[in-house]
This record gives sequence, C-alpha cells and structure tokens, in this order.
Amino acid sequence: MQATRAAGAMLISADSSDAALFWAAALVHSIVSLFWAAVLTWTLPRKYTFWWALVAAAGIAVLDLRVLGRLFPEVYALPFWPQFADHLAWGTTLGAALSWRFRTRARSRQELCGEGLPVREPHSDSTHGVRTRAPPRVPHRPIRR
Repeated sequence: MQATRAAGAMLISADSSDAALFWAAALVHSIVSLFWAAVLTWTLPRKYTFWWALVAAAGIAVLDLRVLGRLFPEVYALPFWPQFADHLAWGTTLGAALSWRFRTRARSRQELCGEGLPVREPHSDSTHGVRTRAPPRVPHRPIRR
C-alpha cells in the first residue's frame, strides 16, 4: 500500500485518508500509464516492438523514479527495484500488445491490397486450380501513425 499512497500523494495531500489516496493513485497511475503508452505507440519502431518497449520501460522507470521522483518525496522514498520491476512488467505488456496490433494491422493491410489471396484458375491441374496472386507492382509505403 506504500506505493499506492505515494502515487496518491502526487495529486492530494499525503495526510489524506487511505480511500482518498487510493482513488487519487488510481487516477494518477491511469493518466501516467496512458501518457507513456501513447508516446511509445507513436515513437516505437514497428520492428522488434516488444524489445524496444521493454528498453523504453526501463528508461521510463529511471526517469519516473529517480529524476521526476525527486519532485515527489513519497515516490522518491519507495524502494527502487520493485518499482523498476513494475515498470518492466508494464513495458512487456505494452510491447506484446503493440507487437500484436502492428502485426494484425499489417496483415489486414496486405489482405486489402490483395497480396497472398487465392485466385481460381480452372485450367491449372497441377495446383488443383488454386494459386496465389502476385503482389502488386506498385510499391506500398507503410502507414506510420
């Protein structure tokens, strides 16, 4: 509960009730997590996303806990390594979700462009009438969001 109280104390007084600190911590943690998730979604490379997210989470941990944490004495007083592990767990979860999302989006884009879809050819006996369509000749640039 020490970490929850410290996160809540970022928003309200550390002398507040446990219930008030809990709700303040929930708000602070949600906002900070969504902020970093948005930043990493926009900035991480699409290749090896999982590993880049893990490295970024380690950097964010140092920034949050040792640099910005100096502004919040309750956060700075927390033991570093358990909080670091929490940041790494968040980074692996975000990295796995983004990797899956980027792969799914790339796959659906390929299907929309007609790459790799089966095409019927009734006179081709060697392949039982099915072959895959050749990729389009126009090079497609990936869409970065």
